[in-house]
Parts: sequence; C-alpha cells; structure tokens
Amino acid sequence: MFWLVAIIATLLIAAALMWYVRRLTRCTPEYRSGYAVNVQHHDAWVERLEHCVTMQDSNGYSSTHTEVEYRPHRELWLMELNTGEYVRISREAFEECAKVWGGEGHAIYPDHPNRISGGGGRLFLWNEVYGDSVTCTYLGEYVNHIRNANIRRPEQMDSDTASALGLIDYPEVDERYMECDVVLVSNRLSGRVDISAREQRALQLVNAHYGELKQIHIFVLLFDACDTSEIVDRQRAYWHGGGKNEFVVALGVDIECDVALVRWCNTFSWSMDSALSIATKEWFVEHPELNIEEFAEWLGASVDLWRRREFSEFEPRGYKFVRWLKRG
Repeated sequence: MFWLVAIIATLLIAAALMWYVRRLTRCTPEYRSGYAVNVQHHDAWVERLEHCVTMQDSNGYSSTHTEVEYRPHRELWLMELNTGEYVRISREAFEECAKVWGGEGHAIYPDHPNRISGGGGRLFLWNEVYGDSVTCTYLGEYVNHIRNANIRRPEQMDSDTASALGLIDYPEVDERYMECDVVLVSNRLSGRVDISAREQRALQLVNAHYGELKQIHIFVLLFDACDTSEIVDRQRAYWHGGGKNEFVVALGVDIECDVALVRWCNTFSWSMDSALSIATKEWFVEHPELNIEEFAEWLGASVDLWRRREFSEFEPRGYKFVRWLKRG
C-alpha cells in the first residue's frame, strides 16, 4: 500500500512539473494598459489571530492551548484600473488625484477578516475628463501557441547585434510612474529626435482608454530614414513578431531644417485585417511632418479599424482534442 501511495505521489509531482515547464515555455509577456477609475485610502487596522499551540512536558504528556496574536496593518493607498487591476500608489499620488478630479470623496469600509479595530477609508472617483486620466501600463502574460505551431521562426538575435543594427528593445515599465515609453527611438537617431513627455502621454492615453476595449497596445518606432524597409523586417524578427495585441508603427525619419519629416511608414502586427495599417500609412503620407500628438488624436478616432487576431487558431489540434475529451 505504501509503495502505491508513493508511486501516485511521484506521478502527481511529475505531472505538476511538466505542466509548469510547459506553461513557462508557452507563456509570453504582454503589455497591457488601463486608466484609473478611482483611488482609495485604506485606514490602518488591527487583526486578531488565534493559533493552537501544542506543548509536551517532561513526562511526555501533550497539552494544547490557544494563543492570541494582534497583528497591526498599515494604511495604504490603492488605484483601481478600468481593467480590474489594483495598483499600490503613494500618498502623494492619491492626494494629487483627489485634487485634480475634485469632489469630497466617498467613505468606504474595506472587508478585513478578523478586524477588531481601525479600518474604513475614503475613495475618489475619476472625473471622466479624458485629459485628467491617470494611465498605467503593466505586464501580463498569455499562452502563446505560436511557440509550438508549425510555422517558420525568425533567427535568434542577441541585444548587442540588435543595437549595432539600430534595432530597438522593448521598454521597461517604470514602477514608480506606472508607465513605459510608447514612442521609441533607434540609436541611429539618438540626439537628432527628441520625444517629449507630452507626446509620450498622448499615445499612453490611447493605449489606456482603448487597450482593454479594443485589445490593442500601440508602439511607435522611429528609425533613420536612410534605413530601408529591411530594418522593419529585422525589428519584427527581433521582437518575435510582437505581442498578440501589439500594433507597431515604424517610421523612417529625416531631419530637414530642424524639422522631423516622415519619409516612410511601415507597420507590423499579427492582425489579419490590414485596414488600420493602410489608414496609418495614408495618414503619414498626408502629414509628413512628425507630430505625435496629432497622430495620437487621429489614432484614437480610428482604432475601430483594428481587429486583433485570435491566437487560439495556432493551438495544436491534438491539444484541442485532449481538452474536448476532458470536457466530455
């Protein structure tokens, strides 16, 4: 009987490890954006916990008694996003939102198990003014069936080779400001094109307000206009085709009389619908002077043209059959 239990336990552990390894090899990070629908302040509170403690005396007799612990919890400040995510913020960020959004706020009473004192708090709602939105970008993950699909995979490229070619790395999410750059500049344009925080925010707002609704995340990549369309192919390969929700706009930029001009535009994504791609290229033909804020305004009004591709179509048939058997 003991050996049977041991064998079953070993098989269960092996199955769990295989599932975990498979998940690691198939899951891909994904940039997701949202905007704050409210900010909350939770007051400090005290929790009462009971622990059963068993002791044994010198004669080998055991006795059990209950010990009580009073655990204090500090006050905290939270931001709730339209995506359902909660993000911890600073007191200063909470107060800034309350000031910009206005209003007196609402009393709240968070559910704290075993609370004996303290608790409560205050909540301020977003004023629904687009320009007053507080945006946030964070990393999620999704099951990437393309990794196991029978398709041609791009060549692997290290960061040093990519940098020498003028390719661009994915941006880091700034945990303090809860955002990352959306407009990214090739090192071949370094010092020749400056993107302001105002321009970054214009596209961050588009990602925040349409990311969840339309399943889209936009990046704009700026390259030297002297680079050919081959640079975009290499960039796409470097990013392994991009994330399933990404719409990447690559622009070839030239500087003429201190004015940044778009000489060419190319895009890439996994979408099978090219409507937004075609419209974007036409927009830059009609607006050759680089103006990120105007482009962001147009993009927000044109995002209905986007259709995200369902990655489930890359799911191996055998895996689907196994899932069907489990449902049956």
